[in-house]
Amino acid sequence: MEQAIQRKGELERKIKQRQCLISLRRFSEHFWNIIIENDLVWSEHMSIMCDEIEEVYKLVFQRKPKKHDLIINIPPGTSKTTICSIMATCWAFANMPEIRILVASYADDAVISIADKIKLILNSERYKELFTWVAIRHDVNNKHNIKTTKNGELYAASVKGTITSKHFDILTVDDPINPKDVDSRSAIIAVNTKFYARTLPTRKVDKEVTPTVTIMQRLGVNDPTAYLIEKNKEGTRHVVLPATNEYAVKPEIYKDIYVNGLLDPIRLSQKILSDAKRDLGLTEYAGQFGQSPVPFGGNIIKDGWITIIEKTDYFLKKSLVFNYFLDTAYTKDTKNDPTGMLTATIIDGDLIVYDYWAKHLELFDCVNEIENTYNEKGDIRSKVIIENKASGISINTELKRKFKNKMNIFLYNVKGKKEDRLRSYEGYFQSGKVKLVKGDWNEAFIAELTGYPDVPHDESIDCITMALNYYLVNASRGQRKMEIY
Repeated sequence: MEQAIQRKGELERKIKQRQCLISLRRFSEHFWNIIIENDLVWSEHMSIMCDEIEEVYKLVFQRKPKKHDLIINIPPGTSKTTICSIMATCWAFANMPEIRILVASYADDAVISIADKIKLILNSERYKELFTWVAIRHDVNNKHNIKTTKNGELYAASVKGTITSKHFDILTVDDPINPKDVDSRSAIIAVNTKFYARTLPTRKVDKEVTPTVTIMQRLGVNDPTAYLIEKNKEGTRHVVLPATNEYAVKPEIYKDIYVNGLLDPIRLSQKILSDAKRDLGLTEYAGQFGQSPVPFGGNIIKDGWITIIEKTDYFLKKSLVFNYFLDTAYTKDTKNDPTGMLTATIIDGDLIVYDYWAKHLELFDCVNEIENTYNEKGDIRSKVIIENKASGISINTELKRKFKNKMNIFLYNVKGKKEDRLRSYEGYFQSGKVKLVKGDWNEAFIAELTGYPDVPHDESIDCITMALNYYLVNASRGQRKMEIY
């Protein structure tokens, strides 16, 4: 009986051993609570990270040429370090005790923390029981360096440090830039030109075999992700998993894992994301959580070109006429575009944007919201100008039915590409002719305007280019109705 129990126990051990050797996910699940106190809640993005790492590492185990280097862009708080740096390294030693791995990060404290957790797993009784062939040398075992009795090695280093006399089978870089340095061009340039361009290429055991794996949140349009893709686009697999599917997901097939538009409804709930957006501001949020960074100062339109003005008594003058510009979409589905409505007037040749909102609304709710906005500043002289498309036509019809002759409503035929239209008005922005009345909508509006085309939504672009055309282009020609039908 005792022997039967022992045989059963040994069989179970071998099954678990085999499962963990084959699958990084199984390995991670089995060893999770050695380093993480909270109960494991597995999400599909974690499976993706495991699958992507596995494909790269298994070729190294076989000493076969790599198919590609790997970049994974994913927000903070998604267990990326636990899986891609800690679990993956311990799993690699189990499969190949002689493997040599570099794990690098932006600061010494960060890589020491990673190395410490790797040691906890490697020295655990659970690990020793399954992988008896992996033994750690105690004569070479410090906070940066671990070696196995088969001359395998983990070396943990800061990207700012020097790595000499060492060569590696796998180069893992986990957050090469401190998020606090998001506005530091010098920090980004230093990592790109020194660490990635000069240091890493000389630290490979075999240039045909050794992959570089970079796991990071996006911090700028010229950050290491951008640098590496530009340098070796064909030889790099780029995986992008933003916090919500409003932003670009790569490869697109990974969109299927999103739940109600969220990458991880538990770790990155809507409330957590709302708090992050508030704390970081929309530009940094777009990079770190949307994986869609905006260039320093903006893309086509620059931050410094837009002036915020106070809501003075001048706006109470009865002679001032406000008009309304709409890019419509009647839907409550946040995966789709919202409706945008811009309130504007002209003062001394300047376009004054009095108010703007973008909301996901169904047809009749949208009509009611338009009415509420119109009633604040509109009068019989005001015009409601709607982009001429399917949803716009429906809203135009409903507004005319509801208000009959009480509201001047027009459809606007958009001409040319959106980016070309915005660029054609670049000079108006640059010369300070666009001003926003101070309000809580300013930040979101400016972020979308300066971030375009690298933003998930762009209703503000259509609205403001309609307003610019109406006020600044047509008015200057004495043809204020030229583009309105």
